This record gives sequence, structure tokens and C-alpha cells, in this order.
Amino acid sequence: METTFLPCHSLGTLPYELVLLILDQFDDDDLPAIHALNMTNWHFHHITLGHMYRRFPGRAPEKFLRTIALTPPRGCPTIAEYVKEVVWYQDYWLPESLHRMVDPATRRQLARGLGARAYPRVPELSSRFTAFPHSPELHWWYLEFFLFFVPKVERLIVHEVDLWDRSTSWFENIAAHPTQFEHLQSITLDGTLRLENIVPLLTLPSLRSLSIESVIETDEVRTYAWYDQSVAERLAAGSSVEHLKIGISYMGLSSFIPLFQVLNSLKSFSYSQCPDDVDGHYYDFNYDALAQCLLHQHASLEHLTLNDPFLGYWRASSLLSALQCVTRLRTLSISPPDLRAHVASNSSSGIVEAATEFAQRLPSTVELLQFHLVWTVEEDIPRGLADALEPFLHSLASVVKSALPRLQKLILKGWPPQLGIFPPGVIEVKQAFANVGVRFTSISEKLYGPGPFEILEDQEPGWMVVQQRALSEESSRSMSPS
Repeated sequence: METTFLPCHSLGTLPYELVLLILDQFDDDDLPAIHALNMTNWHFHHITLGHMYRRFPGRAPEKFLRTIALTPPRGCPTIAEYVKEVVWYQDYWLPESLHRMVDPATRRQLARGLGARAYPRVPELSSRFTAFPHSPELHWWYLEFFLFFVPKVERLIVHEVDLWDRSTSWFENIAAHPTQFEHLQSITLDGTLRLENIVPLLTLPSLRSLSIESVIETDEVRTYAWYDQSVAERLAAGSSVEHLKIGISYMGLSSFIPLFQVLNSLKSFSYSQCPDDVDGHYYDFNYDALAQCLLHQHASLEHLTLNDPFLGYWRASSLLSALQCVTRLRTLSISPPDLRAHVASNSSSGIVEAATEFAQRLPSTVELLQFHLVWTVEEDIPRGLADALEPFLHSLASVVKSALPRLQKLILKGWPPQLGIFPPGVIEVKQAFANVGVRFTSISEKLYGPGPFEILEDQEPGWMVVQQRALSEESSRSMSPS
């Protein structure tokens, strides 16, 4: 009997495109696994180079800079072509970390390498880089020096910008060379800054997404880049930023009006207002200022996220007035209106009227509506709001088909996970929206750190007592063993 041997297949015999699909499943931070595959043979070495160097994770920037800037055998400049994302940790350059620097001769060679590229204003960067070990500065210019050697970078993530000098503008060298950074589309700044610090970035024609962790009020005794003539000239044609996220704002919304005036086509805006700034000044959520901001982007804005933890019903009315001018809004994420006054007066008709007005005054183009609840461990969901929210949702379901014909999904999220289910009649609410062709989803807040419950020790044998964390004994639940 003749024996048939099946062909032997291995990873090395797979088509090039299939290997790339497999590599896409690797975590970008799993460098040991990618490196091990890279060292297997010349074939995998060639295939995995792009994945190994696609993301610079922020470790040992000077040594990596030496690799991509120097010629062989000391360096390999072609690696720089693979870098698409740069992560930067500013605290890496604290004075006690200077022992990690490369030797002075190499630093001078790197500085000459940048100077040879004949960019305007680069000599200043080169001289600062050479002198850095002797006069450490926690400024942005070092990052700029690094970025000039990665011409294909698309995304930049900077941590600890709090350590930078907030009394002047940042990224001026990058802004002065837009063609060098024609691939840079996304920038995330983690830390606290002033809007004026990042105005030069708005002049980059390639920039589409800008995310800022927190902003604080302008120092009134200084003149910033909004009034700088050169920046004003470069912004004369407007800014190309399409996605703007402000993680938390310690300043009034009116301060954002100049920013919205220079944005050409903003598509998404995410904003969270802190009621108090770092100096204790109170900032109310200024819906008149919001209306002015949105008016400048009324024809392009499609996605809006607003976090106002004190959104009472009268404030919801102000919000709806501000949204009147937005003609292309597709997704809206806000806090639900506070309806406790209707519960206190036992006015079910008031809740129905509130839901009807709310739906009718929203832009009819909305496809996704999200309510984000605000709660504390001490209070959970405010009792009055919990009582009113369910009838409000039922009333909303009854009018949503006529008022919001494009609505496809409504999400209620952020409620305390220890509630187990919210609202109590979520099945009925879900069915009410399903009857009008809208998908309703209720999502609890994510758990960070220890869970919401804890097991109490030293209890009676045969019993286990589970108590809600940070709450009184009244919240505890006793359960007999199975």
C-alpha cells in the first residue's frame, strides 16, 4: 500500500500577507515576542522590522536617537522610516537621570547631523542639545530635536507636560517646518497646560486630532501666542484640527472661543468642566459661550461629548438652546437632566412634558444619544434622580420616533456597579425603545482597584458577611453558606 505524505507547512512557508496579519495581533508593547520572531531568520527579520520599530515606547531616547541618526556601523538610519508613533516621558530627563546620557562626543555628532539638514532655526536646537548634560532643562525643545529624526511619525503622546514651562509657546520649531512633519496627524498631551502653550501646533496642516488632559486659566500678566503676529499669519487660513478633546478644564468656556474661531472643520469635541480651578475660583458651565463655540462649527460638528455633573433641567434647556445651530450632529453624550423637582412635587405629567421637550429640541440628525450618570460612593445615584429617570426614559421612548427619526441607540452608563442593575425596570425600558426601533443599553461604571464589596472577617462560624466598601453597616448583606 502506497503511503501519501502531506506537505509540511510552517510559519515560514505562509504567504507574506498572512504573516503580516498575524503580526497585527501582537501587542505593540510585547517587544520581546516580536524581537524573538525578528531573530528567527532573515525572512522574518525583514517582515517584522516595521512592527518592531513602529512605536517608540519612550525608553532610552538618546540611545535610540543615536541608532537612527548615526551612519553604519554605529547606527542604522533606515530604522527611522518605520517609526509611526512616539511616546515621550518628560520625567525621564530629571537631573538625577543624567547618567543615562550618551557621551559628549556622540552628542556633538548628533547635533552636527541635525545641523547638516539645513532647517531654519535648527542651530538653536543643536546647541541646546550639545549643552544639555551641563544645564538640564525640563522643556519641550528636546522632544523637538528627537522628532526631526523620525520623519514618518504619525502620532505623538507626551506625558508629564506639567514639567514644561507654561509661560511661553511650545513646539515652535515643529510648527516652523510643516513639510518635515507632513505625516503627523495625532497629538496627545498628558498633563496640565494653558491653551496658549499649544497654539503653534494649530498651524500644522497635517494635524487632525488633538487631545489635552487638562487646561488651566491664562496668566493675565503675559501676552501669549494668540497675539503673536507670526502665528496669526500662519493661522490666517485656519487650523485643520478635526477632533478636539479636553479631558478636564479648570477655566471658563469663554476662553475657548478664540480656539473655535480658527478651526476650519471640527468634527468631534469632547469637553469636561471642573467647577473650580486650581486657585479655588468657581467656573459655571457657560452655555452661552458653548453656543458661540458651536456656532463657528455648526456645519461640520458631528460628535459632541459634554460632562456637566450639575445638569439640572433648566441647564438642560440652556444646552438644547446651544445645540440649535448644529445641523449635522450624529452622536451626543451628556449627563441626564435632573428631574428631582418633578418627583418632589409628585408630578408625573411634568416628567412627560420634560421628556417631550427634550426630544423635540434635540437636533433631529442625532443617531446615538448617551446619558452619563454622576455618582459618589456616599450617595450612589441621587435618590430623586433614580426615581424619575425610569419614567423619563419611558416618556422619551414614546416620542423619540417622531422627534428623532434617525436615532438608533440610547446608552445609559456610569451607574454604580454595586446596584447590580439600573434602572430597576431596565427590561421594560429596553422593550419600550425596541418597539420604536431604538436599541437601549445600560452599562455600569468600570471598577478600578478593589471591587465594591469586601468580606468581613471574624464573623460567626458558618456565615459569610459581605459589605459594600466605604458605606455604613446598614449597607451590608448577610448570606448563608451554600
